[in-house]
Amino acid sequence: MQALKELAADKIDAKDRDSYHPDDLDGMFEKKDSPQAKLKNQDSTNEPAISPDAAETTISTKTISTTTTTSMKKDQNTTMTTPKSTFENMPLIEHDHRKISDREHSRPPPEISRIIPEDISEPGLEAGCPKWYPDWSALAELQPRIKLDPNKFLTPVLTYGPNNQQRGFRETVFLAVKLNRTIVPPGFFKHSRTDKDVESGSHENVIAPWHRFDISALATMISTEDPMKIGNKCGGHFQSYFKAKRGYCTGSNKDRFYALFNFFSMSFVSGQELTKNKHVCHLENSIPDDKLLPTNFGPKHLPTSERVLKRFYASKGKCALWVFPYHCIQFKDSLKGNVTSEDQLNDSPDLSSESDADLMRRIIRATPRPKYLRNIAKSFIKNVIEQKMQNGKYLALHWRYNHGDWLFHCQRTLKHKKSPVCDVVLETIDKPKMIAAEIVDFFNARPELEGIYIAAPLEERPLIDAIKSSIGDTVPILIGDSLMNHMLSMYPNCQWMEDNFHDIFSSLEQEICSLSDTFLYSAGSSWSRNIMMERHAQNIPNEKSLENVGLFFKALKKLHPESK
Repeated sequence: MQALKELAADKIDAKDRDSYHPDDLDGMFEKKDSPQAKLKNQDSTNEPAISPDAAETTISTKTISTTTTTSMKKDQNTTMTTPKSTFENMPLIEHDHRKISDREHSRPPPEISRIIPEDISEPGLEAGCPKWYPDWSALAELQPRIKLDPNKFLTPVLTYGPNNQQRGFRETVFLAVKLNRTIVPPGFFKHSRTDKDVESGSHENVIAPWHRFDISALATMISTEDPMKIGNKCGGHFQSYFKAKRGYCTGSNKDRFYALFNFFSMSFVSGQELTKNKHVCHLENSIPDDKLLPTNFGPKHLPTSERVLKRFYASKGKCALWVFPYHCIQFKDSLKGNVTSEDQLNDSPDLSSESDADLMRRIIRATPRPKYLRNIAKSFIKNVIEQKMQNGKYLALHWRYNHGDWLFHCQRTLKHKKSPVCDVVLETIDKPKMIAAEIVDFFNARPELEGIYIAAPLEERPLIDAIKSSIGDTVPILIGDSLMNHMLSMYPNCQWMEDNFHDIFSSLEQEICSLSDTFLYSAGSSWSRNIMMERHAQNIPNEKSLENVGLFFKALKKLHPESK
């Protein structure tokens, strides 16, 4: 614990970058004449709007990695995405972007110690940890608003990093509703590239679902099965595998299959293990045929029609595993249209008439971060933020533009294509005082705001210092170390939280950003995008969630006033 406090004093820089995906990088802004582009376009009609509709990839922020020996490693979580048009020239980077012929040959499954409730009720729970393990006996008595077939089940094996996994799980809940199958919360995966508890090159480290979302909230909305019982209910094997893309059998992907099977106490049927022959994945009882899947090995973009989905994944198998869903169901549609009212959300929906966007918003609201993390965030707001800000109204800024990560992809792209966003960021990123001035102008134009919370890595310290210098001492500015110290003060003796701090701190910062009065989000970030979708589903006006890349364009205009 002392090691964590020392790192807090040093303002830890932690890289925790989720994987990039082609569908994440399909454009940064909406077209200029779209409603989103017109939304709060600052003071110029000649510059790109700060749009609420960015696509996705992943940029987690300040996260901290610990090992079970409490030796601390510095790292950080980042990723990015974008909406269509300006950012369409960003590089398209696959999770495993080597040529297929260069990828790993098949290897035996890793030996993994089974994670069962006794293990995962987590050492130290009695020694001062928050209560997090679900009361499944109580949940079994619930009457969910959406009742699904109790004898058919669906769960995913998830891909990429934590924020991509969250999106993939929400897509699975959507598919479960359409196919009338009870949802089974899966094991999630730690961030293999940045969490130093994870063995290098391996993806087998599982994090329990109750550390990624509130299972009680999900079970209140939809039929939900205890993942620790699904092995017995399914006879130890899945009867059907629902493919989302052709490429799913690299060594690291196979690790995730075995890790999930281990979590569920399940396995492949003997002689029907996942194999690869001449670069083609083969898995018994998997549908659909590869001919119906994209030839570029990317995900199948599915329609949301119940009739079409039931034909695409037509199976009588009791237990089905969706293989690496991500960007199969377009959850950005949840940002369209009016938000479902509280009264509607509290009723059992008529699925025959409710729009798919409304169903997506129900799912987003039913998968909030775990209650214990939400309670820490509320305590931080009450005992830290509101002590510095009379009304507790703050601007949350997620900032993830740096040379080592975000701009690396820009630099690769600019070798082959033009990208206005990359150009403007490259030209202004090393001028923190100019960027800080734009942030301060944005803040000062909103007199209801009383302070700023910045979710950013240590390398952005020059920007943070420039903001403080420009705005003066009267405006409180908080960063991740204050939140970390508050969490540790609430649970100083919780060994599990110390050992897994890296995995949960990013979620905690997301909650702080989600609860802000105004959120300036990072372009191309699924870390930011997930927050945006949550805020929209919570009826927070779109003008309270704005894309911060527009600040670069404002700074560039002042740098080159002669330019049109």
